[in-house]
Amino acid sequence: MIVSLQLLAAAALSAGAHAQNISRQEWGRTDKGERVELFTLKGASGLEARITNFGGRVVDLLVPNAHGGKTDVELGFDDFQSYYRQSNIYGALVGRYVGRISHGGTFPLNGKIYQLEKPDPHAKFVIHGGTAGFHDKVWTAQIREGLEPGLVLSLESPDGDGGFPGTLAATVTYTVTRNNELKVEYCATAIGGPTVANLTNHSYFAL
Repeated sequence: MIVSLQLLAAAALSAGAHAQNISRQEWGRTDKGERVELFTLKGASGLEARITNFGGRVVDLLVPNAHGGKTDVELGFDDFQSYYRQSNIYGALVGRYVGRISHGGTFPLNGKIYQLEKPDPHAKFVIHGGTAGFHDKVWTAQIREGLEPGLVLSLESPDGDGGFPGTLAATVTYTVTRNNELKVEYCATAIGGPTVANLTNHSYFAL
């Protein structure tokens, strides 16, 4: 499954590319000791995106404005702990399945009914991947230099993760283009058996 999503930011073009158009910095640690990083992608025409490998979240999206500066149009928090300690999906990659799976968090697949894990046993649905939500996972990151800097995030969700059948390998690529776009490309592959997948980015914008 491959899905493309383009977030367009209107801005005037400017000449030249940044000498260092992508950088990384340590941003925190999970309770398991997993390293969380923050990546800054600077486009040749002024768009700048800050993305963390914790949930693949877009933390900041800085758009050139009419006054010669930049405006952050991405809603979210300023620090890792605010994302980690609070229940939220600001700017995050959502999976395995965005939205609500009703009937108490069950679904049929190839003649079998699967029950997803629920923090509340009385809940009538499971939302945004439930206990295995991709927005709360630390993704493996690779940086891609160039006039259009990119960040490649990968994650493998094992068979039985949160009650989902089959292993799902997901790769998401963020690219800041020379046309002041933030492009998000998804690729998901089922391994060892069928599964369900419905991925998205859950950004909120201040426009």
